Amino acid sequence: DELGCSHADVGAWVAEQWGLPRYLVESIRHSEDQGAAESPFQACVQLSGAVADIWLDDDADTARERALQQVHDGLELDSARFDQVLARISEALPDIASLFEAGLNSPLRVRELIDHAQELATLRNLRELQDADQARRRADEFEARAKRLADQAHRDALTGVLNRRQLEAVLEQEFLRAGRQGWPLSVAFIDLDDFKKINDAHGHLTGDEVLRAFAGKLQGQLRNSDTVARFGGEEFVALLPNTSETVALDVIRRVLANIVATPMAELEGGPLFVTFSAGVATQGGYERFADVQDLLRAADDVLYRSKNLGRNRVIARSPGALGHDELSATAGAELG
Repeated sequence: DELGCSHADVGAWVAEQWGLPRYLVESIRHSEDQGAAESPFQACVQLSGAVADIWLDDDADTARERALQQVHDGLELDSARFDQVLARISEALPDIASLFEAGLNSPLRVRELIDHAQELATLRNLRELQDADQARRRADEFEARAKRLADQAHRDALTGVLNRRQLEAVLEQEFLRAGRQGWPLSVAFIDLDDFKKINDAHGHLTGDEVLRAFAGKLQGQLRNSDTVARFGGEEFVALLPNTSETVALDVIRRVLANIVATPMAELEGGPLFVTFSAGVATQGGYERFADVQDLLRAADDVLYRSKNLGRNRVIARSPGALGHDELSATAGAELG
């Protein structure tokens, strides 16, 4: 009243005499303004008095609540973030006190508030880490579940190999890739011999067991790059990328030899063995097909021929791939 100025005016004058930057001088000059601040920094300076009262007032709790309300209104800080600010101020006080050659000892209650705030901050950080870890686990679980569901949609429910719909998609991809890479693509159409007799004699559950066992054995004897699918009923298709007709014929014949010697089910009367017939057609070798359906149809035609020759055999579309006996039998069947 005597000098006709405020505490803020005196503070600004002192700051100016010290040669502090202009933005600091102006922030101090407006530190007690009641209106809205022009910048976040100005708002912080305006709120600094209320924050300082936490250390200066006799009732630290009330001062903190009052300061928290003002800080929330001015800067939209919640209590958690405000407590973190108080903790950093408390850590900086010794250095600040030494600059002004003044003692700024924190009252016991203020230290308790700061300690409590730091404990809460630590707990919140731990909770955030736990929440993040749980969120990652949930995301991994959802991703794995989605992958399982997608995989189930692509696989035959009984045998676990690819279903017919997914076979068509994979066959289309392999057909196009074979064309780009310039390598052969062999397809084996496989049909279990006399499968209806198994169902009639031993029941459909035994038939299902045979199909599962056969699919597993067939998949296990091929490469990881090969594809096995259930076409329908007791019919299966094997895709052998980058495999010539001759090699594919040898591979499927070797599979047949192993299947014939391996029981597909154990019954009261003893082990149950099966045989199969197969036809092999190859894109890029003996013939070139217009599309995947023509290739698949060609393998099916050869399978039909294999059945007519007496079953329990594998033959290829190329006449040169037939043995002497099979070639004679084929000629006889065609003439018949």
